[in-house]
Amino acid sequence: MVSDADGYLERTFTSPASLRAGNLIRGRMEDAGLRTWVDHLGNLNGQVEGMNASAEALLIGSHLDTVVDAGIFDGSLGIISALSALKVLNVNGTMGKLRRPIEVIAFSDEEGVRFHSTFLGSAWKEQEDFKWEEESVQILVDNLDIENVNSANLRAAISAALLLLPPKFTEEDLYAKICSLSYMGDLRMLFAEDRNKVKKIVQGQFDLFQLKYKPFLEEYEAKEFLRLASSGSNQKNISQVVSEFLIGSREEAAKCTQKILRRTVMVSSTRQAVSGLLTVGAVTAEDLYAKICSLSYMGDLRMLFAEDRNKVKKIVQGQFDLFQLKYKPFLEEYEAKEFLRLASSGSNQKNISQVVSEFLIGSREEAAKCTQKILRRTVMVSSTRQAVSGLLTVGAVTAVRYLSNKMCKAWKSWR
Repeated sequence: MVSDADGYLERTFTSPASLRAGNLIRGRMEDAGLRTWVDHLGNLNGQVEGMNASAEALLIGSHLDTVVDAGIFDGSLGIISALSALKVLNVNGTMGKLRRPIEVIAFSDEEGVRFHSTFLGSAWKEQEDFKWEEESVQILVDNLDIENVNSANLRAAISAALLLLPPKFTEEDLYAKICSLSYMGDLRMLFAEDRNKVKKIVQGQFDLFQLKYKPFLEEYEAKEFLRLASSGSNQKNISQVVSEFLIGSREEAAKCTQKILRRTVMVSSTRQAVSGLLTVGAVTAEDLYAKICSLSYMGDLRMLFAEDRNKVKKIVQGQFDLFQLKYKPFLEEYEAKEFLRLASSGSNQKNISQVVSEFLIGSREEAAKCTQKILRRTVMVSSTRQAVSGLLTVGAVTAVRYLSNKMCKAWKSWR
């Protein structure tokens, strides 16, 4: 097991263990008869040409990096399985009879632990429209300036964590809450993971958390959102000065809403859907229903090339009476609260004006519940899909054995 930690598997992007693992896999690729190279983001590639080198290549593989305290098959199984199959073909002398090139890829980063941005390796590979000559390749060096690219993600994480934390907490509490966002809703945390997993991650990478989030803490202190006080240890005690949801403007709230929707492509509830008014000004009722309807398609790439551009408009016009029936109570509620003004028009609908520009969540507690609901649902879907994929890949017997080991380890941590 190639790991940066003793006693559990940890192999984050650009770490010493990831470099050792890369060298090990590269040796196995070459032993299987593959031509190897490393691209600009550190992805390790191995290829056999087959009978038709100009044909489109079949790509097989997985990621080389891991989370902290990872499963032993996570990522590496996909790489080793592909290499094992090609090595059998090479030993049998049949690899040269392949009808198209086969390329095995060990992606440098999928988990996003190191720089808090997932799928860096595969995103680079997907957008790369030509091959780098091996002589021109320079392996990515560990440069923390890359964090600047991820400042929006970091700001969103710290804002969500502050929303979920009590008025007073330590710096370690903050980083643990940020880290826990990735596991919120993951059913495996209930029975098959070390209960101290988040704590171990934070304590093992505390200096890195401090380096990443210090600028945001200082910014919020300057804006008097937070008070920071030194403690005896190498961390701060933090107090929240204001209880407002830390989104500074109507425009920023709209961007935040759009970002969440694009990632999840779902609407949590009818009430949240009405909050889609954030992205528009004075509108007609038909405009509102069209905006609500479009939330379900926001981020769906098929809408760019494979769907009728008037799809949303047709849905609303065809079911206008149903939309009115569903949303009338909420419009009346917001009118009573003086969030909206409703005025009859000549047609069978209302003209709507927004009276206030605040994010339509009534309290900090409601905002926290909304955030937790979205995160739990998103993580639950993602983790369940990942678990099912693992089961189908390794088979029932291996999966049961692996799960049993994980559960035993988890139960020991609960004693």
